Amino acid sequence: MLRSVKDLKGHAIKATDGDIGRVQDFYFDDEAWAIRYNVVDTSNWWGGNTVLLAPPWIQRVSWSDSKAFVDLTRESVKSAPRYESAAHVDRQQEAALYEHYGRRDYWTADAVPAPGTHPDPGPAPPSPGPGPTNPMPGPGPTNPMPGSVPGPMIPPRR
Repeated sequence: MLRSVKDLKGHAIKATDGDIGRVQDFYFDDEAWAIRYNVVDTSNWWGGNTVLLAPPWIQRVSWSDSKAFVDLTRESVKSAPRYESAAHVDRQQEAALYEHYGRRDYWTADAVPAPGTHPDPGPAPPSPGPGPTNPMPGPGPTNPMPGSVPGPMIPPRR
């Protein structure tokens, strides 16, 4: 089952050593048609800072407990570059963010998925075309949208 991204809004973000904030919003890449970042509000934990966390950095989600778990420490999130919602996030800011967390970027040709993230599955196998096993040609579970970024598959809420 699929989930709407809005189901993640409001979830607590849990670091390896405790709570760090809640998912407040999402930062959308309108060229690649992808959610690039979760906007995380940390004001309940330390004075009103808003930070960005990339979806692949989420290790798992507990839908019943409304929590998302990341393999980051509270201190690394607390000291992360701040996100200002009125400003556009440019490549320089993204580079600073990825460098801060020690992650490989997604935009260079030699980018390698960060530890714990799902690797790019590579090119999709050819579609068998319309027929009894595949009534609809085109993108499907093994053929993501061109330009999409691999990320964790989030289990559905039941």
